[in-house]
Amino acid sequence: MRVPPAASQGAEVLGGVAAAVERAKKRQLVGGGGGLLFAQVGQLVLDVGGATVRAMSPTADAMTESDRELGESLQVGWDAVDTALRDDNRCSVVLHLDLRGTRAILCADLLRHALFGWAAVLADPLNQSCVPVDLVKAGHHGGESGHDDEMWVRLVGPEPVVFVAPYSSSRLPSPPDIARLTGLSGQLWEAAPADGEWIGEDGTAISVRGETGFVRARRRTGENNWRVDAGMPGRQRHP
Repeated sequence: MRVPPAASQGAEVLGGVAAAVERAKKRQLVGGGGGLLFAQVGQLVLDVGGATVRAMSPTADAMTESDRELGESLQVGWDAVDTALRDDNRCSVVLHLDLRGTRAILCADLLRHALFGWAAVLADPLNQSCVPVDLVKAGHHGGESGHDDEMWVRLVGPEPVVFVAPYSSSRLPSPPDIARLTGLSGQLWEAAPADGEWIGEDGTAISVRGETGFVRARRRTGENNWRVDAGMPGRQRHP
C-alpha cells in the first residue's frame, strides 16, 4: 500500500516523539522504577532517603497554551507541527535538587517570558518552598534569553558553581554571556569550547562542528564544596 505523502510526513514528525517515549519507558532508574517520568510544576519527581528532586516547571498555563498552539498547528500542516514541537521551550522542565542539604538547580531551556517563562515559575505558589542552591546548570545554553535576574537572587546562593552547555549552531554562550555568568559565579565550567566554531573563509562564514565534552560535579555528605572535573574538551572558564 502506498502511504500518502502527508501521512508519511506526519508519521515522521509524531513518530519521533513516540519513539522517544518508548525509549524512555525501557530505561530503569537507579533503585528501581521506570525511566518515563511526567513532570509539572510542584511535582515531586523523586523522594528517596532524604533526597528530593522537584519539578519547578512547566506551569499549568504553559502546558495549556502549548497544547492549544499544537492543536492549531495540526490544522496548518506537518511543518507547523514540527516547528511547534521543536521550539516550545515553555514546557522545559526545571529541576530543583535537594540531597540532604546539598542543593542544585537544573534550568533546562526555560526562557525569560512574562507569561510562561521564569516570571511565571517564580510566582507559582508551588515553588515558594524551594531553597537557594549553590550549583546551577545555566538555562538555554547560557544565553541571555534564558537569564532572569530574580531567579539568581531568589534561588541561588553566593559564589555558586555554574555549568553551561554550549550550542555552537546558535553561537551560545556568546562572549557577553560568558562575562555575565562569570560575574554571577564562583566557578564557571563549560562542557565544550564556545568560541572558534565559526570562521570566515574567502569571505564566507562556515560552521565547524565542535567536539562534545562534559563537566561533572560530586559532593559527599558532609563536604562543604563541590568537586568538579571536566572531560575534554570541557574546561573551566572562571576563575
